[in-house]
Amino acid sequence: MSTCTSPSQRNYESPTLNMKGFKVGFTYSDFVIFQNNDRTEKDINTDTFAFVITNAAGTIVETLTLGAGLTIEGLGKLIWLIGTDTTGTAGIYTYELIWTQSDTGAVSPALVGRIIVEA
Repeated sequence: MSTCTSPSQRNYESPTLNMKGFKVGFTYSDFVIFQNNDRTEKDINTDTFAFVITNAAGTIVETLTLGAGLTIEGLGKLIWLIGTDTTGTAGIYTYELIWTQSDTGAVSPALVGRIIVEA
């Protein structure tokens, strides 16, 4: 679980969450909770997201979107399900969770990191 706050200023580096211990052929789920500056849950129900996963060569191996690997629960909980498109082969993958806010049109990486898949 991670928490992503929504600051009033957009001059920051994306939070990093590295995921390790994944085994080849398994599916994994995790989530992030988006919060306002006052720590209340931010309503992300009208926002869009893309969770883009690339291999070491930079080739996209899996893209999760709402309804296809990404789910919003409640106001601000975004759940992802990483499948065998990513875990089918051992290696180190990188990902970027791209957040498009419906109220401002702002597009930004909300979370970045590595996914380590072991044999």
